[in-house]
Amino acid sequence: MTGSRRDRLDAWLFLPPELEREGPALFALLDDPAAPERTLAERQREVEELVLAGTPERWQSYLRARGEQVRAALAGDPAPAVRSTALHLTAMLLEQQLLAPGVPNWQLTDHAERARLEAVLRDHGLAIDDV
Repeated sequence: MTGSRRDRLDAWLFLPPELEREGPALFALLDDPAAPERTLAERQREVEELVLAGTPERWQSYLRARGEQVRAALAGDPAPAVRSTALHLTAMLLEQQLLAPGVPNWQLTDHAERARLEAVLRDHGLAIDDV
C-alpha cells in the first residue's frame, strides 16, 4: 500500500548501505582498539535490529549516538588507526545526514548533527570527499 505507515517506516532503508555493512566493524574498533572482536557481534546485532525492525526515528537516534562516539574517539590524541577509522565513520555518518532529507515522507532532518559532523571533518582539515 502506497502511503501506508509501513512505507513511511521502510523509506529510510534506501539510504546508502555502507554504514550498515562496514559500520559495525569500524565502531567495534573505536569501542576497543586493542580487541575490536569483543564488541563486534553486539555492533552487528544493533544494526541488524535497526534494519529489520527500526524506524526513521530510531535510525536518527543511532546516527546521533554514533556521531557522539566518533567525536569522543577523536578527542585528545588518538592513535593513527583510531583517528583514521573515526574520520572515515564521520564521513559515512555525514553522508547519511546529507541524504536523509531525500527520504520520502521522512521529516527528521538533523541540521545540528550535520553541522557537528561537518565541523569534525573541517577541524581535521578534511572534506567528505577526502575520507
